Amino acid sequence: MPITFGKDTLDEGEFAQLLCSVNRGDEPLTITWALKGDVISSEPGLTTTTLGTRTSMLTIQSVGYRHSGTYTCTAKNRAGSALQTAQLRVNGKLRGEVNVINEVTGTGWIYMHLFFNILGCFEYVVSLIETPSLMPLTFGKDVLDEGQFAQLMCIVSKGDEPLTITWALKGDVVSSEPGLSTTTLGTRTSVLTIQSVGYRHSGTYTCTAKNRAGTTARSAELRVNGIWLRD
Repeated sequence: MPITFGKDTLDEGEFAQLLCSVNRGDEPLTITWALKGDVISSEPGLTTTTLGTRTSMLTIQSVGYRHSGTYTCTAKNRAGSALQTAQLRVNGKLRGEVNVINEVTGTGWIYMHLFFNILGCFEYVVSLIETPSLMPLTFGKDVLDEGQFAQLMCIVSKGDEPLTITWALKGDVVSSEPGLSTTTLGTRTSVLTIQSVGYRHSGTYTCTAKNRAGTTARSAELRVNGIWLRD
């Protein structure tokens, strides 16, 4: 399936993730990652994680300029190899001080904490609690064939923790069942997996992220082609 960071450009310090899923091909499979042609190995702040036998996830806890470039996921089995690429562009931060005067902003809430210090003097601390921001959801293709493997990754790229991430299908909360599961990865990501899609899985899937400042949701449509059986 195509791999994507969800946005063309990320801001320095944002959380980023790529999910590489092999929806067809015989096992055993080997999945590897590369940046600008160099093989990626896990390091502080950047990790690759194997999920089952057909999926690998690359995670960057806080993107910086050194993470910019073209990422390549390569899947290989005895029959051959295939690859997908995604470009990561990073905006640098403007260093300096900012005076906040709004009590409510478009991206979160500003909390003012009032207290007396040990000398009995009145002090206050102002903190911004940012509402969640989600990467776009995608199944990689507009339509999947019945029996194919499918996966959605819901990533909270911005927003203060703690976070709660939930899934819904056609408005009804999704809970794990045989062949369909939701998995929490760390504190900012949830993955919905369908081992073999069928007509009953068709519909609009919604991922909702919530924290103290507010709620944000993203949706993706799953369309399934049925298999025509001859008499």
